[in-house]
Amino acid sequence: MNRRDFIASGVCGLAMPALVGAGRTLPDRTSLEYEDELIDRLWMYGHDSGEHDGPGGQYKIPLSAPISVGDATREFGIRNVTMCRWGHATDEYLEQFKGLKRVKWAICGSRNKFYRNLLEHNFKLIDKLPNLCGFELDDYFRSGPTCEVVETGRGLEYTANASFSYHELLRLRERARRSPRRLDLHLVLYNYQTTRAIGPTLDAVDSVHFWVWRAKDIPYIREDFASFRRRAPDIPAFLGIYMWDFGDKKPLPVELMKAQLDTGLELFREGEIEGMVFHCSPLVNKNLEAVDYARRWIGEHAHEVRRDKAPVRRKPASPSSAADAPMASFLADVRAKGECQGAVSVLSNAEDALTVTACGAVDGEPVTAETPFAVGMLGSTVAGAALAKGIELGYLNLKDPVAGFLPEFEGLPFQFTVAQAQLQTAGFAASSASKPAVSLRESVRLLADPALFSSKPGQRFVPSAFSVDVACACIEVASGLDFETFVRRYLFKPLGMNNTTFGKLPFVSGIVSTPRDFIRLLQFHAHHGSLLGKTVVARKVYDDLVAEPMSEKSCEVLRSLCGSIVRGRWMVGDTLWEDGGSGRIFEVNMRFTYSRLLVLWRPSGSLREDDLAAGWRKAANALQRGREAHDALE
Repeated sequence: MNRRDFIASGVCGLAMPALVGAGRTLPDRTSLEYEDELIDRLWMYGHDSGEHDGPGGQYKIPLSAPISVGDATREFGIRNVTMCRWGHATDEYLEQFKGLKRVKWAICGSRNKFYRNLLEHNFKLIDKLPNLCGFELDDYFRSGPTCEVVETGRGLEYTANASFSYHELLRLRERARRSPRRLDLHLVLYNYQTTRAIGPTLDAVDSVHFWVWRAKDIPYIREDFASFRRRAPDIPAFLGIYMWDFGDKKPLPVELMKAQLDTGLELFREGEIEGMVFHCSPLVNKNLEAVDYARRWIGEHAHEVRRDKAPVRRKPASPSSAADAPMASFLADVRAKGECQGAVSVLSNAEDALTVTACGAVDGEPVTAETPFAVGMLGSTVAGAALAKGIELGYLNLKDPVAGFLPEFEGLPFQFTVAQAQLQTAGFAASSASKPAVSLRESVRLLADPALFSSKPGQRFVPSAFSVDVACACIEVASGLDFETFVRRYLFKPLGMNNTTFGKLPFVSGIVSTPRDFIRLLQFHAHHGSLLGKTVVARKVYDDLVAEPMSEKSCEVLRSLCGSIVRGRWMVGDTLWEDGGSGRIFEVNMRFTYSRLLVLWRPSGSLREDDLAAGWRKAANALQRGREAHDALE
């Protein structure tokens, strides 16, 4: 028996079903269900040889002897294949898929002409492939603005720009499920596509194949996958494993292949993914180090077993480190008067130990340091920290013109800088209004209108969330990451802000956090860019933005970084009532390295801001006196 005959006999030890012709009985769905071991849950992504490789290929993949998709899959020891072919498949061509356990067929490829031209042909494959179990929506999402607004079970929602309409997708799903053997829909999703607008599409598919496009992002697989999971916590998912750096068109280093596979194995063991998909078949016979490593890895881990996905459980709040008597007294008084439904104060000292003072309830649940709240305008604390990180990474500078990142602003009769956008001195009117948008970038495009400005740049400070959005969009364009991914990767993750998310709006003002999480960001500012001894932004970079001793100009920067009013070395946040929802005020004391956050839920009209400020100052002064006395003893 020669090598090719040995491969054709089925190295996976599986029976080889004959191709099914008209009138043959189709196997039921249970015959295609997964076994527990990893080897049964691995897939090869199939392309015909010469489609991407060779001297004229766009990805600079070296040429080698042609190998069929079926042979490549078996040679790799894999039982399942997803076939990406933009043409009709003859019976002779389909012979190569004998002996494979499962086959999926790509049904879309970013341009719907493929979908429409091949739709009927692909549905007829069910009569010829007894192992056909689904269709792959490959490169389904397109770049560009939002496609449509649709009615879902959650109400009206935006959908991302896609190869075909949301209702066309629903019709495809219905037809696939009513086939003689039900066919599932599987969505290709890249790590940079986890926006809110993918929600309706995720509802309409059966599983997701999650891919990290650039090799340099492999160290962030867990973080990017978590971003996807926040959008879809329950949908079955497979991790895509690239064996070539398609994003940068070069061989994948072995150490990154190892990191990619090790992360995938961890996610599999934890029950977060169903399996993995290896891309792609033409690479298996090119003597590439990463590919050879992947082949050996499969042999070593074939019998790993997935456990059931564990429910997400939050850690219980730790007890208060000390009593905060002045604040406790003030909040008790406010609550007794019925001036709010609930409130919490979180105080962090120089050693980052927390004191939590809480009262009341929200939506029937007692208020704690874990109760979510909308940060509103306090989101400028996030924007300022992100700007500092962007400067440290070399993406941009305060003096850079905004139009250099956002070309829509080139047509304005005046120009302003990144610093002026973040400092809210760009000239936007306080009453600026924009149309609803599903992305930060789309929203900012609507702001390049002279009618939305009330003054020339640099003339005066006007609180404006839209001005801050412009600064965030500059970070997004300069870094190549959407703003949400940027702050999760460089701020939320290193600061341990695990329960902070972007809510209904894709902007910093739409962030939803918890008091326990948000105080970590405030302490990051109090420690000049670090937390618990871990540097998040280099102190020199941070202090260049917030110089000491504080000049008038640096006070403005500091105010912008922390969304606050600056008094010497004190920063006291604005008190904000928004839509009757919550009031928020905070303080960062850089001299004594502590911070405090106060959140009140649904304050009544009888709670005057003057009374709140007086209660805050009393508690703050007691803290300052105590700290000064402590320093005097030392």
